[in-house]
Amino acid sequence: MIQKNSWILTLFLVAFFSCGKDNLSPYDVLPEKTWEITSFYDKDTIKNKEFAGWQFLFLTNNDVKARKNGEAMYGKWLVNTSTDGSTNLIFTFEKTPPFHHLARSWKVKSQSSSKMNIESADTTYPRSATFEPI
Repeated sequence: MIQKNSWILTLFLVAFFSCGKDNLSPYDVLPEKTWEITSFYDKDTIKNKEFAGWQFLFLTNNDVKARKNGEAMYGKWLVNTSTDGSTNLIFTFEKTPPFHHLARSWKVKSQSSSKMNIESADTTYPRSATFEPI
């Protein structure tokens, strides 16, 4: 009986840990929540203030709405897998500040339901950002 229980426990633990955060896609994490950028670095320069107060709503139809004090900006978000197997998050926005910083391809470094860390896919121009739900 102990051997049978050990086997069941082992199966449970394997199933539990194989469903961890690493298996999530931005499609699992972002939609239908309001997020904010809590940190933004552009070539080692902190640019958090440029995104202060902006709230991002990611919709399942790949639209993203950014709002701040009655002002709105609309864009698109897509997810793809690069040739090295990493997950990319691609934003398209008008090239107006501060959204011109976001309108590009980003590598997803880590993600969960409470935080997403991304960095620029273009390594010659390093940028990174952290999104957190509000």
